Amino acid sequence: MPASHGTLNVVGDKAYVIASLPVAALRTDATAAVVQDGVLTAAELKAHEASLKAAVRAGLQVSAAGQAATVTSLLLNLPRGADHAHDRSSELTVMLVAQLAAPPQALSVRSTLWAATAQTLTLEATMSAGRQVLRREVAELTAKAPSHTFFGQPGEAPTPAKAHTHGPHTHTHGPAHTH
Repeated sequence: MPASHGTLNVVGDKAYVIASLPVAALRTDATAAVVQDGVLTAAELKAHEASLKAAVRAGLQVSAAGQAATVTSLLLNLPRGADHAHDRSSELTVMLVAQLAAPPQALSVRSTLWAATAQTLTLEATMSAGRQVLRREVAELTAKAPSHTFFGQPGEAPTPAKAHTHGPHTHTHGPAHTH
């Protein structure tokens, strides 16, 4: 997955988020020493996994109808593949499962996980029923516009960025992007 990109899949009353986040964005009092150089090793991930998970839980929130979702599963991994070093990375792959109170009509995502060199997070969201994709939307969250409501009702103003709908697909771009 490209750096600072992710997916959000809504199926029933669950939201599944997979995102590639910059290690430097996970800086808290508890993680400062391990992320200060912006690179995380496999050994550091293992040793500091609990504090890194706490940073993700605090900085990446999912909600529907004004109610925060409950994170039921959270996995952290270093990226894999030919484009990545085996045991160290400046990115962290986050896999999060969020339980919602009910299947949502709209879903909000907020991120406060920004690094000096990474001020955007592009999310491609889908809402599905079985194998059928009901809605699809792409949005860019930024440090200046850190939240977005996906799948808003027709006629509802897109928040906080501009959205363009093409058939069942909506493409949303932050304030810096224009068409």
